[in-house]
Amino acid sequence: MNQARWTVGWVMLLLLAIGTFNSCRKDEPSWSSSQGKSAPGLSAQGQSAGPPPKPFASEEAAITALTKAEDPATRIKAAEMLGQGRSAQAVEALSTAFPGEKIALVRSAMALALGATGIDKARDFLIATLGTEKTDEVRASLYQGLGKFKGEAKAASAIQDTLPQEKSAKTCTAALQALQALRVKGTDEFLIDYLKDLEGALADPVKAVAIGVLLEFSPDKCLETISNLMNMTELMVAYGTATKAAMASALGQLTGPRNKDLPKAKQSTPVKLLPAFLKDSAAAVKLAAVKACGEGGAGAFPLAWENRRGLPVPKELGELALDEKKKIDDALQAEAIVALGKIGPGDPANPVACATCQRLCLPFLLVRGDLGVDDKPLVAPGLRKAAAQALRYFARAEHARSPKEKSSAVLI
Repeated sequence: MNQARWTVGWVMLLLLAIGTFNSCRKDEPSWSSSQGKSAPGLSAQGQSAGPPPKPFASEEAAITALTKAEDPATRIKAAEMLGQGRSAQAVEALSTAFPGEKIALVRSAMALALGATGIDKARDFLIATLGTEKTDEVRASLYQGLGKFKGEAKAASAIQDTLPQEKSAKTCTAALQALQALRVKGTDEFLIDYLKDLEGALADPVKAVAIGVLLEFSPDKCLETISNLMNMTELMVAYGTATKAAMASALGQLTGPRNKDLPKAKQSTPVKLLPAFLKDSAAAVKLAAVKACGEGGAGAFPLAWENRRGLPVPKELGELALDEKKKIDDALQAEAIVALGKIGPGDPANPVACATCQRLCLPFLLVRGDLGVDDKPLVAPGLRKAAAQALRYFARAEHARSPKEKSSAVLI
């Protein structure tokens, strides 16, 4: 009997707890439940300080918190929720509170929230604020906010007007990425002029970003710009490591996945420009160029094979793969071996290139431990792994060719 009472008592307590939990969930405001996770508490310096702010019961509550909450983290959370609300009232509150906000981190959150609303008045406020805001972090957020107005020429025009005056890599990068997100016609012409005029300390990191953005807008004009930049001055002296690595990476895309977007007459140009980067003294540039060489290989991208017919494998790539004088580290040598594997067996009409690929990609030269390039064992595990990977690409490329094109190489 006592045991039965004890069991009934526990069941009643459990039912009571479940009822209390459901009641709490029922009372939770629907406006706050859709707003995502709470941000951690932040001090005025942006550091963690105390528990996360609570969600707001209504848009009005968020507006009140935006202007009156002492905790910056609460104001940030309020801005985020107002941005998600996408109402004219939210835009009014954010644009009114922005000028008086002292914390840059909070102003950044407001700028992003205004962009998230997608409302014309918010766009116009962001454009106007570019003329007054001085903090780089906030300016970057203003650009990011404008980038959310996809296809809007007014936003793109404003960015193009202010970008040439930017003095930090952070703001320039944010502006360029915003232009890429906007996808407004004619941006490629602006980027070409911008690349020509860009000088000073910002030139290297910002040119690297601009080249990547230009590639997204116009592969043809990106190729032409890279070619012009290379012809304007001595490549090895004039440009920084980031710029040259970006140029090499873009050429890799133009040799491979984006090759079909080039005019037929220019489809062989990218691979012809790569040797200059393979010879660069900077390891980062060499690495980008090595990877670029493999982008258009028949094993990595079969559709590129027709466009590569008869083209030579850059001898510089073979030299890096062999590395007979041990001038480079194993990681770069491994990438060169893999790139040769991606290129595949080469064209029988070009026996030198074909022999180079076979010599470096056939398994009895690379995979077995007792034989290596020039009878030197490849003992480094990274090179063994690269050799095996190159062989897989090599076999795929060989398989993709017609019977008449296949070489006499025997894969084992």
